[in-house]
Order: sequence, then structure tokens, then C-alpha cells
Amino acid sequence: YGMRYEPNSISLWLDHKPSVPEPAELLPRVAKATNPGKELQALHPNHPTFEALRKAYLIATGRVAPEPPALPQQIPDGPLLKVGDDHPHVALVRARLDVDADGRPATYFDRELGNEIRNYLRRNGKSRRREINDDLRALLNAPPPPPKLPDVRTIEANMLRWRWLPRDLGDVHVWNNIPEFTTRLVKNGEVLLEERIIVGQADQQTPIFSDTMDHIVFKPQWGVPNSIKITDLLPKLRGGDTSVLDRRGMKILSNSGSEVSPHRIRWSRTDIRYLNIVQGPSAWNPLGEMKFMFPNRHSVYMHDTTSKHLFSSRERTFSHGCIRVRNPRKLAEVIFKDVQGWNPERIPELLGRRADDNNALDFDNPVHVHNVYFTLIPDGS
Repeated sequence: YGMRYEPNSISLWLDHKPSVPEPAELLPRVAKATNPGKELQALHPNHPTFEALRKAYLIATGRVAPEPPALPQQIPDGPLLKVGDDHPHVALVRARLDVDADGRPATYFDRELGNEIRNYLRRNGKSRRREINDDLRALLNAPPPPPKLPDVRTIEANMLRWRWLPRDLGDVHVWNNIPEFTTRLVKNGEVLLEERIIVGQADQQTPIFSDTMDHIVFKPQWGVPNSIKITDLLPKLRGGDTSVLDRRGMKILSNSGSEVSPHRIRWSRTDIRYLNIVQGPSAWNPLGEMKFMFPNRHSVYMHDTTSKHLFSSRERTFSHGCIRVRNPRKLAEVIFKDVQGWNPERIPELLGRRADDNNALDFDNPVHVHNVYFTLIPDGS
């Protein structure tokens, strides 16, 4: 039921909390059940993806025989056919090798089909000929090889990750698969939006957990991290360049939220780490136009970014733990229209020049968020 391992014992980045049934309730229920096996099977996650992994596991471990592969459409025995011939078998071969007739009758054996046949025979260790012969018919009529299953341990690991998830993912949920660098917004099993994401670096990973998104912040402020305060801002401020904050759209805020002038601070004696320095909305704000908030103890959320070029990379581990979304406006539009029942035309107004900065808009219908780490996804075969 997921507790073969405590997730945190494997890695502190794994922060799921599996809810295990109470033995005092479970054991009598199984003992009294008409079909105890079925009662135990009901403890499996009820997601189709888990069931596909379970079937693959049974096949990979030899407990269940794989289904025999479906035979392809057979090419009947027949005459030797060469370029220039016209015969019904030509259309069958053309369909199997996916060679278009380019306006000619599909039954006509043209040179393009002959070239594809010659290459196909060569790839399969046969004499290279532009002809439909017994060798070609035998190759095309042979059953396909059974699909190669992944390593059993990998299947087991992904099944275990499913057991760690909440049994109810939510009718509407955001699915952030970290090693796939992809987010999906799902409603009643239908993917409404699929988009690229950037995730945490190897030493600052995006943690794996589930929570609830309950608001979006438009034109967000960015809290400047200590690393930038110390290495970039402090030397300039101590050198007398107090306008550096203004040039970058940054300001110092007191505990009450009021702005503090940098001229009032003795920078030679001040520990800048304890100052609340924020950057307002601008072309340099790394949060971009908006951030999607699911408050959690990791202080991780989804947000826009000004570094759009990074989304073209195949492996996108560039963040400090938060999740950057390639097209956040589109995500907001889909949430507005299909989840909240709001007019998405409000979004440009909320991002306009006259709109409020750091404007938090609460959802009427909160959205479940699942940061997951799946390395196997069933593809039907």
C-alpha cells in the first residue's frame, strides 16, 4: 500500500505522505469479505496507468503470458512483380511500407516503391531487389516481435510512486511530471493543456508532493534571494551606489510593508540578509507576469519567466526548485474558462499598466496540484 519504504527515507525531495489503512479496520474487513482477494486488490490505486504498470509487471516477472501480437495484414502468395507491373498486391505492399502513390493507381509498381522495397530488403539482410518476391512476402507476413518491457525494478519503482499519491487526484488537477519536464491540466480525465516546464537543478530539486492551488498573483513582486543581495547588491550599496535598487525596480520594505529609503541605512554595518528587498513587476523580474500559488512548506510554486530561451533545451533543470511554465497566460486562460467559469478576457486587464501590482486573485474552485516523478508511462504496447 505504499509503505514498503517511507518516501523521506529514500530522499528528502520525496515528500509524499501515504495514508495507510488501519490494520484494526482492514483485517476484519478482509476476513469477513465474500471475496477476500478482491477486497485486497481494491487497495491498489484505481488509476488506469497503475493498472497498465501492474500488468506489465506480471508479464515481466513471468506470472502472466503476454498477449500474442496481432498479425499484420497478410500479403498473399503470388507472382514475381517488378517496376512497371500493375497488380492488386502492389497496393497491399504500398500500404505496409507507407509509400504514397502520388496520384497514380495504388496498384501500379513505380520506381519510388521499388527503392523503398530494395532498402527494406537490405535492412532485413536480404538481397537488394526492386521486386515483390517471396523474401519480401515472408518478411511482411511475419508477426512483429513482442515489445521489450522495461526493467522490472523500474516498473516496481513507478508502481510504488503511484501508491504514494492520494487515492483521489481530484476531478481537476495539475500534473507536473518532473523528469518529463511537462505540466498537464486535467479535467475529468481529459488533458485541457499540456506545456513545457523548467524544474529544479540537481542540487536544488523541485520537491515531490501534492497540494492545492488556490490563487494566482498577477504582476508579482519578487523577493530577492540572499545570494544576490550579498554578492551583487551589497558591494554596490557599500560603495555608495544607492540608486542600484531604483535602477532595477527594487525596494526595501519594512515589517509593516512600508518602503524604506536606502539612504537611511548604514550599509557598512547592516546585515543585508535580514532586509526584505523586493523587485516589482518589470522586464527583469524573474517571476514574469504571474505566479500560480499552492501554499506549501517548501515555498515552491509555478510561475512565468523572462528566460524563455531555456524552454528550447531538451533537459530543463535550471530553476532553484520552483516550476517555470512556458506559456503561463494560456494556463491562466484555461483555468479561468474551464475550471473557474470566469471570462479569460479579464487577464489582459489584470496585467495592464494600470492594474495593481502583486494582485492576488483567489479561486472559487481550488485545483489539486501533484508534483510527480514518473519515469515510465504506458504507451499501449
